[in-house]
Amino acid sequence: MATAVSDSKARLADRVWQARERVLQTRPSIDLERAQIFTQSFMTTEGEPLVIRRAKAFKEICQRRTIFIQDGELIVGTPGSRIRAGIICPEVCYQQLDEELDTISTRVQDPFLITEEQKKLFTELIRPYWKGKSLKDAWMARIPDNLRQLAVGTSIIDFSGKDENGPGELAAGYQWVLNSGINGIKKTIERRLASFAPAVPEHRDRITYLKALLIVCDGIITLARRYAELARVEAATETDRQRKAELEQIAGNCERVPANPARNFWEALQSCWLYHCCLHMDLKGSAYCPGRMDQYLYPYFKRDVEEGRLTRERAQDLLDLLWVKFAEIVSFYTRWSAIYYSGYMPFQNITLAGIDGKGKDAVNELSYMMVQAQMDVRLNQPTLSIRYNKEKNPDSFMHKVAELVSLGTGNPAIFNDEVGMKMVMGHGVSSDDARDWCVSGCVEPLVPAKLAYWSDGGHINLGATVELTLTRGVQRLTGLPRPLPDTGDPESFKTFAEFKSAVKDILAYQIKKMVEGGRILDQASRELRPVLAASLTYPECIEKGLDYQWGGPKYWSPPAIVLVGLADIANSLAAVKKLIYDEGKLTWDQLLEALDKDFDGYEEIRQMCLSAPKYGNDIEEVDRLAAEIARFVAEETGRYTGLSGAEIVCGLYPVTTHMPFGKALGALPSGRKAGQPLADGMSPNQGTDVKGPTAVFKSASAVDHAAHRAGTLLNMKLSPSLLKDEKGLMHFVSLLKAAFALGIYHVQFNAVSAETLKAAQKRPEQYRDLLVRVAGYSAYFVELRRDVQDDIIARTEHMSFA
Repeated sequence: MATAVSDSKARLADRVWQARERVLQTRPSIDLERAQIFTQSFMTTEGEPLVIRRAKAFKEICQRRTIFIQDGELIVGTPGSRIRAGIICPEVCYQQLDEELDTISTRVQDPFLITEEQKKLFTELIRPYWKGKSLKDAWMARIPDNLRQLAVGTSIIDFSGKDENGPGELAAGYQWVLNSGINGIKKTIERRLASFAPAVPEHRDRITYLKALLIVCDGIITLARRYAELARVEAATETDRQRKAELEQIAGNCERVPANPARNFWEALQSCWLYHCCLHMDLKGSAYCPGRMDQYLYPYFKRDVEEGRLTRERAQDLLDLLWVKFAEIVSFYTRWSAIYYSGYMPFQNITLAGIDGKGKDAVNELSYMMVQAQMDVRLNQPTLSIRYNKEKNPDSFMHKVAELVSLGTGNPAIFNDEVGMKMVMGHGVSSDDARDWCVSGCVEPLVPAKLAYWSDGGHINLGATVELTLTRGVQRLTGLPRPLPDTGDPESFKTFAEFKSAVKDILAYQIKKMVEGGRILDQASRELRPVLAASLTYPECIEKGLDYQWGGPKYWSPPAIVLVGLADIANSLAAVKKLIYDEGKLTWDQLLEALDKDFDGYEEIRQMCLSAPKYGNDIEEVDRLAAEIARFVAEETGRYTGLSGAEIVCGLYPVTTHMPFGKALGALPSGRKAGQPLADGMSPNQGTDVKGPTAVFKSASAVDHAAHRAGTLLNMKLSPSLLKDEKGLMHFVSLLKAAFALGIYHVQFNAVSAETLKAAQKRPEQYRDLLVRVAGYSAYFVELRRDVQDDIIARTEHMSFA
């Protein structure tokens, strides 16, 4: 690792390296400043409309919060009072800290430093004011008992995350901010405001809402001007001539943007970044994604270079510094949710390449430079996603992508452009708008400033679907019965079709309860959690006078349902079919007894289960079962509508839920033992894909990816030796083409050896910047729990491209 770190340092400007090191050396810590100011503001605005109260609180945060400029920075701003700050939104979930006040700094996954003064502030001001008023309180009060018994702490279904932070999974209108400036957006709001009449009852709430957006605009401009003033103050005392000039330019940039349209590349980067910070300040949430940065920043870059104001080297330094800024942001989750979203992950996803609005190749020089920024900085954020259009995007760009993959950082994720467009069009998006789709969160397709939905509305455990069918609703590891349909004694299933039907009955009930819970949480969110800073850049939110949460955007879908463990349910069905119904090697009594004992003393039966067909090896029998379950899920979720009346959609990706979901399960007919992880997303179970990458792709292609409109995820681990030379890079690009020709939506790669990962477990201090692909994101390996590390090590390491 020392050589890799040295090579990286040699490529970077000193200021970029120093900024990178600052991130790596900073331990995440709790930041209550936003919570304190927000609470104090709400204490003074009792009785006013909620959106006005939120807007005033946001503006007060912009006016009062701590700001600072770090040594060597050229792009300034942070959402919190320090970098890697765990910001809390108590109006959403003060319980995040309340339940872990004395353990937050020592918990196993994602610990945060906290001071005694902060504990006092929380217990004396923040908690007393918000107790009984938060979104979490509303959710827990409204959830019926039978749903609570399925969804709270069971890992059968789960809504964790959506009741803790902002809604997340959104791609706001950064391009509008660049092109018009906040003042330009203010004029649009004022024009629309003038068209509404206070005397018309249905206009009154819309008038109030637009007035709230104007207050938010003023807050953003105020924050930028404060940074300008700070930069001028620091410039006045700076003795280094170069740094003095930089601080004066930073001041000029912040005086100009984001209030006004950006005039050059540096201003454009600063404008984007300050707006991005404001999204996190308004409502701390995961997956606030800047979208297609190579597209909307390119005109500024191109003009500056052509007119001689900017060198490519300087532009690369600015991009590298921006990439470090993304890594300064972390997310704070409860202990339970941190297991689901391991690695402090804010899921800030940048999308490159694909096609433009005319359907032509969208790759430009900035696309290459942003890949280079990822290669230079090698931090856990941002997540980089590539829209690969195999007909339009050049091989030279994909060669650059292959070079990044070969570094072993888990970046980038690569997406099938045609399938992504089909997915968003399934939400009702027009073909013209679909050409601008981007990736949010892990793999979720969105359209910037147009399409809104919670793409991660909650998760269903498909391993639990099998277990609860076999146990008639009793969780094996706890012995607790759950309120589920009784599908009968498995020994009563005379045919495999009867057993499969029972499994589908349980799955259908899980989906039904997810829909029920999603509607409750969605309604509470509409009432209590408007998203003002984001809504500001959705033009239709202004036109309608409606928030992002209320149906303001052009296209709007209900919370999506995410399924975890597709390989587990397919492999379990295949094992039962083969061993009980096709070959008669086992009776139900024998299999159930072995599962109850976690195969202890039943190793022969376990080996029979393990030898049954496994998804990921291009075996039609089991792949057909995976496709059937995936199709059933898409059809069953599509039977339901959300509060908006739109059809509910689904996805197949895990974040890291496959870990806690697996811990909650006993043994399965697939041969998987109790407590072991489930498969992640569309991936095979760990170590069961033994026929190479092509076989994995063929198995995954049995599923109609476009039908799962919240996205699908496929993880793959390659031996680093495959990518060590030019021939290997060319083979890699050919592999991608083959995969996408099969209709697969997404694939991402770990190109790091098991030996390296095991060494990092033994000597973590030597591998502090080692990145690995966890699920839809990369994280620092040494910041992950041991069981997550072991899961990554256990994945099949493919030694050839065949």
